[in-house]
Amino acid sequence: MALNVEMITFDCSEPAKLADWWAQQVEGETQELIPGEFIAVIRPDGPRLALIDWMMPELDGPGVCRAVRSLTKGFYVYILLLTAKQSSEDVVMGLKAGADDYLSKRSSAAQLVARLHTARRILGLEQALKSEVEDKRRQSLTDPLTGAHNRRYFDQHLQRDFKGAQRGGAPLSLLMLDIDHFKRINDRFGHPAVAMSHDLK
Repeated sequence: MALNVEMITFDCSEPAKLADWWAQQVEGETQELIPGEFIAVIRPDGPRLALIDWMMPELDGPGVCRAVRSLTKGFYVYILLLTAKQSSEDVVMGLKAGADDYLSKRSSAAQLVARLHTARRILGLEQALKSEVEDKRRQSLTDPLTGAHNRRYFDQHLQRDFKGAQRGGAPLSLLMLDIDHFKRINDRFGHPAVAMSHDLK
């Protein structure tokens, strides 16, 4: 599955050249932002893949990683940290700060492309997992025949709404409907007719 990933770059030694190269090599939009601008666009519909330079005047790469991780609740941004630092201590520091991968500026273009493909694959798996979990959650709260919300959904929301009404001092009403001889309708017209209850949910 193709991902619409927005590439983000920061103060690299030749940022314009790198951005142009990415636009030619990588599918998706390429945008160059300073740390403050990038952090401001961290949201569920924002960039999903970021290439971050370690050395920046406003905020260094590990600092950006920590800021991004504090903002990504319920969605994920894959961070590739680009730097000239080579020591194992620096690698550990970057990864502990929240980077997903670490690439030396001395690495070849082929290595960068390979890392980006890996990032895309991981993001694709993450999106597929989220979709599956959401589908399972939806199935657990709805009737498979009609699509109407089930007893579990009712219990969860009743407790939430009841507590909200208690805190705010607001009234809470509950309406129960019962159709006389509903079994006869089901026996005579079958499940397709019963599915009309979907419109009543």
